[in-house]
Amino acid sequence: MRRPSWYKCNRFSVAGPDVEVTWPHYSNYVDYEHELACVLWKGGKNIPVEEAENHIFGYMNFNDLSARDVQPDEMAMCGPTKSKDFDDGNVFGPWILTADEFDPKTARMRSWVNGELINEGRMADMHYSFPQVISYMSQDETLYPGEIIGSGTVAGGCRLEFGEQLNFGDTVEIETDGLGRLKVRIAER
Repeated sequence: MRRPSWYKCNRFSVAGPDVEVTWPHYSNYVDYEHELACVLWKGGKNIPVEEAENHIFGYMNFNDLSARDVQPDEMAMCGPTKSKDFDDGNVFGPWILTADEFDPKTARMRSWVNGELINEGRMADMHYSFPQVISYMSQDETLYPGEIIGSGTVAGGCRLEFGEQLNFGDTVEIETDGLGRLKVRIAER
């Protein structure tokens, strides 16, 4: 990867812990993505990498739900839209730790489906650090306090990587050291 990438989601399609998500009617391929999110407390433009960490308020778990059967067509055109932007499609929590309380470089991440541990990863394996992403994002674009930036999926942190998918009725839990366990249930159809 030659430059950082990120996903700008529909800021209104957000949910918190222990939510039951009604999957969009136009999709049958249910997946999750275990990510870490940072929240900015300070905005800016053209932020140097060396200063970017000072713009981060804190960190939280992010389950970036994905309608995989819709995503390929969108990615061939302009990037994700309806494959990500549906009610309750961006799940955060269960709490946020301030930047001085959490070190993303040492955080371990784990995922469970229906109580079975299916993945363990580390934030240290991320292609780019949050300061690098923030610096790149802010090139000729103003970032604002309160913006939430997702890390991208930890290696192995989705079913797509294994040629699998979730089923309706499945429960997914993601956990990052210090950030608690975030639980989501996909509603039956």
